[in-house]
Amino acid sequence: MKIISDFDDYYDHFQEVNSSETPSIIYMRRTHCLDLFVSLKVQEDLNLDLDGIRSISDKVLYPTWSISPFIIGASGRFNRGVKIVHNDHVDHSYTITGAYHISRRMGIDITPEITGMIDKHFENPIFDKPCIFKTVGAPVFMITFNTVGIAKFIVNPRLADYCYFKACKSVEIYSRIKAFIDNFLIPCDAAMPYARVTRRTPRILGLKASGWSLHDGLPKGY
Repeated sequence: MKIISDFDDYYDHFQEVNSSETPSIIYMRRTHCLDLFVSLKVQEDLNLDLDGIRSISDKVLYPTWSISPFIIGASGRFNRGVKIVHNDHVDHSYTITGAYHISRRMGIDITPEITGMIDKHFENPIFDKPCIFKTVGAPVFMITFNTVGIAKFIVNPRLADYCYFKACKSVEIYSRIKAFIDNFLIPCDAAMPYARVTRRTPRILGLKASGWSLHDGLPKGY
């Protein structure tokens, strides 16, 4: 698999090791927000209880600190996490114990409101929903929440920005993305499974999902 993208991520270097000069898959990757109607469909299919899940901060404008929940879906698996900001310090956690520990270490007073949000957010920290990614049309997307609990769906986020290596090492996430694209996002001909044939012409995936077209100044990739 070769990734063509307008950003680099922490797992990208594995394509140099695992891909040939003529890759079977070219994946077009660009960060963008999911269409409203598709977002509603994804939220309905996930059947998530999002009541009370929102970003919490000490003030609305120019907050000193904030604790923001998010959900990252990567190749069938979903991980819940929190982004914790205190002045110029930013960190992320994918466990409930880490969420509390990092917040206290940064000097944030853990109020009952924060406790209630974190406890509910991490009730089911990891879950699997492979069918959702066909609706999204990409192997990676995330859900963020603002201060009033409105969810935002982002396709192809830069996982390094959310310290996703704490939840999944680079070699694992690259292998999972490649396998997920091959097995779920690209239909497989039952008569001639891809694992048993040589594809001379690479399949280009992600044009529609990313909003790219073949003639709009695509980057060269890595």
